[in-house]
Parts: sequence; structure tokens; C-alpha cells
Amino acid sequence: VGLVVVLSPSKGSLEKDWQRLVALRSRLPNLSGGVYVDACRTNSSGEQDNGSNSLSPMTSTELHIVAGAAGVGKSTFGKDLARKLAGVLLDSDTVTEPVVRAGLAAAGLDPADRDSPEYKRLFRDAVYECLFQTAADNLQHIHVVIVGPFTRELGDPSWPIQLAERFGVTPTVWYLTCDD
Repeated sequence: VGLVVVLSPSKGSLEKDWQRLVALRSRLPNLSGGVYVDACRTNSSGEQDNGSNSLSPMTSTELHIVAGAAGVGKSTFGKDLARKLAGVLLDSDTVTEPVVRAGLAAAGLDPADRDSPEYKRLFRDAVYECLFQTAADNLQHIHVVIVGPFTRELGDPSWPIQLAERFGVTPTVWYLTCDD
């Protein structure tokens, strides 16, 4: 993994910290080498936290979003994170893949397509909604890790606020990239 950005802001700073992530993401082509960024994580005293305890069990459930382009290791990272959290993994590829492939084939489209305007029009929002509804059901009982590209969402400064409002927990967003 070339770059991992962890966004787990304190309450009240969500929008400001998300804007920093969006700004960092826009500079990614200029970054070289592996970098770990944890600019937003603080401990209960308000001091910078090195993240060493970030995967320890909590008394309340946590929502983690693992995002990035195809081939950067989202699924592998998400599986490892879910295992360490003793949580549930909701990977867009495995949760919805059979239905999407069948739907594309029935529509006379390439079942492997994930980039065309037709795929995005017919399936993209429904795939994410399946993940979010399943996450909501599971968050009542267990930590949840959602894996998907979330390309459009990463550019929206209000997305983490929308997630927090929808799920009742502040999400941790992991953005992964891979060096060429």
C-alpha cells in the first residue's frame, strides 16, 4: 500500500478534517513512496494518538470505510481490519457481485463492467445502498468494515457527516492507494 489516510476526527471537527483529506487526495499524484497519514486521530485527552490502540475492542460499535481505486488492496486490508476488530466485513465485490453480474447479463451488458455509464446508472447507488442497509443492521451488535471504491463520495466534504447522521457513529475512513 503506497498511502493510507486514516480519518477519525473528533466530534465537531468532522467537516474540517474531511476537507483536509479531500485536499490531500487531490495531491496524491504528486506523492511518491509510502506515506502514513493520521492527522486527525486524538486520544481521550485530546492529544495526538499514534494509533497503536485504534484496533482494540470498544464498548460501542465502530464503522470503518475502506476506500480507494481497484487493485490497491482494499479487500485484503478490509479483511484484516475486520478480523482484528472481530467485526463484520461488507465488501462490495462479494456482497453484491452475483446480483450485479446477473443484472448486467440480463440487460445485455458485459457482466464484468464496473466503469460504464450504464453500470453506474443501473447499479452503483443500489450496490452502496445494499452495503449501507446491511451495515446499519449489523452496527447494532458488532463493528462493521465496508469496502468499496467510493470514488464520488471521497470528493464530497459532507459525506462523512452524512454517514455519521445515518449510522449514529462517527465513521473512520481509510483511503488506500498503491505506488505504481
